[in-house]
Formats: sequence, structure tokens, C-alpha cells
Amino acid sequence: LDKCNAEEVIDVVKNHQFALIKREGEWVLIESNEQKEALAALRVSEENYRGLFTSMSDGFAYHQMIYDESGKPVDYVFLDVNDAFIDQTGLIRDAILGRRVTEVIPGIENDPNNLIELYGKTAKTGEPVRREIYFELLHRWYSIFAYSPRRDYFIAIFSDVSERKRTEAEAKRLSDAVKLEKDRLSALVNSIQDEVWFADLDKRFTLANPSALKEFGLASGDSDIDVEKLAQDLEVYRPDGSPRPVEEAPPLRAIRGEVIRRQEEVVRTPGSGELRNRDVSAAPVRDTDGRIIGSVSVVRDITDLKKAEREIHASNEELSAINEELAATEEELRASNEHVQNYANNLERIVNERTKELLEREGQYRILFDSIDEGFCTIEMIFDPNGNPVDYRFLEVNASFEQQTGLHDSKGKSMRSLVPDHEAFWFETYGKVAKTGEPVRFTNEAKALNRWYDVYAFPVGEEDVKKVGILFNDISEKRRLEERLRKFMDASTDSMVIYDGELYLRDINEAALKIFFPHLKREDVVGKSILELAPSIERTERYANYRKVLENGVGFTTVLQLIL
Repeated sequence: LDKCNAEEVIDVVKNHQFALIKREGEWVLIESNEQKEALAALRVSEENYRGLFTSMSDGFAYHQMIYDESGKPVDYVFLDVNDAFIDQTGLIRDAILGRRVTEVIPGIENDPNNLIELYGKTAKTGEPVRREIYFELLHRWYSIFAYSPRRDYFIAIFSDVSERKRTEAEAKRLSDAVKLEKDRLSALVNSIQDEVWFADLDKRFTLANPSALKEFGLASGDSDIDVEKLAQDLEVYRPDGSPRPVEEAPPLRAIRGEVIRRQEEVVRTPGSGELRNRDVSAAPVRDTDGRIIGSVSVVRDITDLKKAEREIHASNEELSAINEELAATEEELRASNEHVQNYANNLERIVNERTKELLEREGQYRILFDSIDEGFCTIEMIFDPNGNPVDYRFLEVNASFEQQTGLHDSKGKSMRSLVPDHEAFWFETYGKVAKTGEPVRFTNEAKALNRWYDVYAFPVGEEDVKKVGILFNDISEKRRLEERLRKFMDASTDSMVIYDGELYLRDINEAALKIFFPHLKREDVVGKSILELAPSIERTERYANYRKVLENGVGFTTVLQLIL
């Protein structure tokens, strides 16, 4: 200092971070202002880093990788961790710092995620990695991001996503359950031969099943149809023949909160171009709070049923006339005629009762399942090791199932356990539906149940599930009545001929065949019109009287005398 003036000393300190000066025999360290400011800024930076390190919500861990003699990563040491790391792993800071991971978490070297190798690659190459893993040893899901600040060291930043994973799994489970329920109910609705229509509060049809689309000539993609416009474009009549106003359309009335049951209408549908008798039921659809969100309508074409009722009525009238005409004969013949009359009355009662049952439909999906008069069940096919169908198990049955089969408490049970002698035909038929995915409709006798059934079977669910939906009717009584009438006609010595409403011959007994068609067999005349069998009859009074019977529904003695 003695050899330097003041300006020289200031220059040395200004141009160097430190200056060592001897003054009055003692060495003095002089620090520059820039150095002091840099150290102060470094301390602030470190404090900010430490604050971020300790307060961040993600787990943070700094490690050093350990390799074996061949350079393969085999372990790593915990150098530092933040509080979030402790919270999200459940480990204790003092128990892990400076220790190897194989000591802290025994068995980690066998973990299927192979974390040691994964982190080793990052520490060696500097290539960062991001991944979501399930860590079995800690029973948690983690989202991990790892990078290397320098070779052989790495930092892992992670967060516990176990709750999110559980939420995602539950959401997927619920979504799958909703889809399964929707597919099952959709298959049921689509398999019903009646028309099913759903309308929203904007008075638009948003859903219609295949039967509805076919009847109105609509494509499967036509799912947004204006209800009022469709009603205006149609030719619709009340049962008395007067035009039906648009505002009386059942879907619109149901949206207003009204429940419509078995309303009969006559409609010229685009699908057939003919006036068809239709029976309509409709009801409002409500949400869980009871608010109306739309309406559902179920429509059945009853044209053939109406025609059958007219034919039955005509048959009843003819049989009544026959019964009166034969009242003076022997007691045995009179008893036979009474039997025919009783049969006709029973047949009419059964048809009327069956008609009433079939037309009772509720509009909503679940109510529809339990309220349909047809028996319905869902089965799971059981195959042997060679793929042959050997049994099936009932998964679901509706309320009519027990009545139409006589089987009780069948849900969850196999058919073999309930009816050991059930015919192989049923297992083979349903097994084919389950394997091919092709629906089938058929009529067959179930001898073990002593019943006849009209059946529609269709696949349900995914192809590999092998489930089949079955919609069926017990037609045993109908078969027995038909057989009794056939036997009665064959046993009768009187001539009996049955014509339909178009004067097509539907049945004839041997006595009538010998009189009217002595050179023909029964199969030669059944199904042919009266004009085809006897062209000259069109110019006779008898033919005119036949037409009057069909038009007026009033019988006459002359026709019966000619028949006899």
C-alpha cells in the first residue's frame, strides 16, 4: 500500500473480484462491489429455488445412478427429496436420504416397470422420459417425468394419479354398463313387430324401430321427423270414418301429459298404400324429477285381426244357422252341433282375450319389457368341448314367461335342470342363432312341456357372448281347437264348407266333397276361389246370396239347403 497511491488501489479493486493488500504490516482482503452483489443475488436465487423445491405439489427427487462392472444400471441413491415426495410415497426422509433404492424399497429390482433400467438410460444418455405406471410395491399410480441435469444423475418429478385412475376406471365401467343396457333394450325394441315411436318436446320423432320405418317407407337414418307434418300428410280416420284432426295424434297428446290406451285408427300408410286398421297406445316419458321430456307410442297393425274377427263372426252366424236347421234331427247330431257352437264361442272368446292382451302396451323401455304379453327371455348357450350346443341358462325372463311355459324360478337355471327331456331341436336351433348371429322364426312343439310355440329368436350382445333373445307365444290351445274342428268336420255326415271373406274355400269335409266335387281331393280345392271351382255359379241366385251374407252379415236358409 505504501508503494501505491489511492487511485492505483481503487483501480486494482475495481478490476478484480478480490484484492489482497498489506497495510501497516497486516494483510487485508478487499472485496469488489460487483462480487458482493453477485453473492447476494446467488443467495436470493438459492432461497427462491429452495422455496419452489419445498412448496411444489409434485414429488421431486434427486438421485445418483449406480452401475455394475459392465456399466449396467443396478441401483440408485436418494440425494434429496421435497415434502411432496414424502406425502405421495409414504416414505420417511431421514430413512431414505443417502441410501440405495433397493434398501428403501426391497424388491424394486423385480418390478415389472423396470424403473432402475428406465432411469439408468436417462442418467446415462440425458434423454428425458415421461410415463404413467402402476407401482405395485406402493399400491399407487404415478405420472413420472425424469431428466438428467448431468451424467449419471437424474431428477424424477412425479404426481400420484391413483384417484384419477380410479375415477377413469369407474367412468369406463359405468359407460360400458350403460352401453350394454342400451344395446340390450335396443335389441328388444328392434325385435318387436309392433311399431315403436319416440318423440321429444320439439314434436319431432327422434327414434323409430325398423317396423315403424318400414311401414312409413323411411330410411334407418331418418331420425328427425316432424310429428305434426307427418300427421298432416297422412290420411287418418277415426273408427266411425270421420277424419282425425292433427291435434288428436296420440304422440302429441302424450307430450301434453295424456295417456292413450288402445285407440283405434284407420291410416293409409306409405309402406302399403292401403287403408290399415291400427291400434295405438301412447304415454308421456318423464325424467327422474317427473318432468315430461317426450312421449313413446306403440302401434300394432290389426287389419288382419279385424278381418279374422269378421270371418269368425260370419262363421259363427253360419254355424248358428246350421245348428238351428239340424235341431229336429237325432240327439247325437244335435249334441255335435252344440259342440261346434261351443267351440265357435270359445274360439271367439280366446281371440278377443288374446287381442286385448296383445294391445296392452306401455311406452317406456323397461315397462315394455315386463308388460308385453308374449313370453320373453334371454339365454346363454352352453356348448360342449366340440362346440355342440348341449344346454342353455336363463339370464332374464319377463312376467309372461312363467305363464306360457309353466316353469317357475327359472332365472339363473339351465333348461336341462328344469326339463331333462327337452328335445334336442331347441338346443340346436338356439345354438345356431348364437353361432351365426342370424335370427330365426319358427313354429314347433315342445313335447316335454306339452305345448306348441310360435317363436322368434335373435342374437343379443357381442358375437363372442353367445346370448340369444327369445320372443314366443303359446299357441297350444289354438292347435287343439283347430284339430278338434277338423275331427268334427271329418266325423260329420252333413256337408260342411268354410269360405273366407273373398269366397276362397278354406276347408271342406268328405260329405261335402262327395256332393260338390266327387272327382277331386281335398287338397285340390282348398285355397281356390268359388269362381275357379264352379265358374257358372256367378250367374246363380246362390252366388248372389253368398255375396249378401258377406256384405250384410245376415244368413239365409236357402244357402244352407243348397249346401246340404
